[in-house]
Amino acid sequence: MMVWLWAAMGAYAGCDEQSEAARAATSKALEGMVIQSRQQQDPSALVERVRKLVLAITSAGGIGSWWGTPIALSEIMFPMRYFNKTYGDFIGPWMYGGEAVLNPRMFQEYSKHAIRPTSEGYFGQVRAMCSWTSLSWLDELKQPTLIIAGQFDGLIPIANQMLLAHKMRNARLKVFQAGHLLMYTQRHEVGPMVSSFLK
Repeated sequence: MMVWLWAAMGAYAGCDEQSEAARAATSKALEGMVIQSRQQQDPSALVERVRKLVLAITSAGGIGSWWGTPIALSEIMFPMRYFNKTYGDFIGPWMYGGEAVLNPRMFQEYSKHAIRPTSEGYFGQVRAMCSWTSLSWLDELKQPTLIIAGQFDGLIPIANQMLLAHKMRNARLKVFQAGHLLMYTQRHEVGPMVSSFLK
């Protein structure tokens, strides 16, 4: 997830020096909240510096959004799945939903790439997620925005992306028959779609 965060923030922070075609910010999950929050901190910057947005499997923050399944909600509060691989491989599919439940081996392949967070970093992320919302100013985002959702996402349910699409003036919603791992499991379809949108 941190790779996506730095990629998203890099697209935002560096777009003054980038070509017009590259003036976009792509983000997923928590990073989507980071990109949205830049609008609140500097209302004109995001509109002037970022031409398009891609928000994937994210929400408008923890306040006023739909939380995931009880399993996902309880597990997101503690990082045990990162410290015990056997436990992580068992609980992960139930957190993320969709194809991860139907194909646990696929989830195990995905989890090989997971980076164990520090406790400070992990709980800082949870606190930030739970205490923030963009609902009051989402309609200020005028850029063309592609919102990507997984119909069976157990962690950040599709109702969140539907809300983003409804609140944002120039957004369109693309729904995949997938769970929270759709950026991994559907990457061969998502990648070209995002590239085409950002052109």
